[in-house]
Amino acid sequence: MNKLSKNIEMGLFELNVKNLDLMKDFYHLLVGLEIIEETNSSVILGFNQEKILKLNLNSSVRVPKQHEVGLYHSALAFSDRPLLAKTIQRILINYPSSYSGSADHLVSEAFYFYDPEGNGLELYFDKDQENWIWKDGHVLMDTLFLNVKEYLDEYSNPSPIGQIIKTGHIHLKVGSLEEAEKFYLEVLGFVKVSEFPGAIFISDGKYHHHLGINIWESKAASRKDEETLGLKSFEIILENKEDLLNLASRLDKADTSYTLENNILQLQDPWNNLIKFKIKSI
Repeated sequence: MNKLSKNIEMGLFELNVKNLDLMKDFYHLLVGLEIIEETNSSVILGFNQEKILKLNLNSSVRVPKQHEVGLYHSALAFSDRPLLAKTIQRILINYPSSYSGSADHLVSEAFYFYDPEGNGLELYFDKDQENWIWKDGHVLMDTLFLNVKEYLDEYSNPSPIGQIIKTGHIHLKVGSLEEAEKFYLEVLGFVKVSEFPGAIFISDGKYHHHLGINIWESKAASRKDEETLGLKSFEIILENKEDLLNLASRLDKADTSYTLENNILQLQDPWNNLIKFKIKSI
């Protein structure tokens, strides 16, 4: 198997939005992301000047239907529990209806929300990787009850210095897991590290997942032929230029269309999700 990269990171993801001010306020004032760049038609948000999310005003496109392919949720990883707890508490106080649940996944502690335009959002903390259980290349994951009130009570102490919020993973809705495995594993070179009925989780082989892929709501759904509100694109950061060129070579052999310019490789998956591969900045 051709591995995509020894070390993968997730970069900027973009959402098409109908109400730019409303969405900006949610991700800035409630989620806690900083405004890095802003125009009349877009806002880039991040943390410690690292870009995480771009909101693009596109009020002419339609709302996606639940059974369609596209974004299941985006996921932001928090460096410490107190920062995560503070963020959750702020959202629950100001926008309680956005909360949709929580779970202990063994590798992480996750809290789920919907933003004002219905996009799924996971906020999570990764447990110590030394305690993750691996067997035959698969990491043990589960969905166990996690009491949000007890979590907030326990981790209400001030956060330490050096906090980080970053893109942790993107979870997609697709029409076929078999087709997804062929594209993401065989062509791109991701490694499958976990699977559940109707879902697979893939990464560089060391992380619990950089991409989640499921058919829970979208089994047999066809590719999108038009843009909608929601996910516009997402970035995957590779370790070096050699990884990028190796990917281009595999795409050529698989007769898969892409563009490569200024060390950015762009292509669409079988459901028209736009993926941008970049090189890690030194």
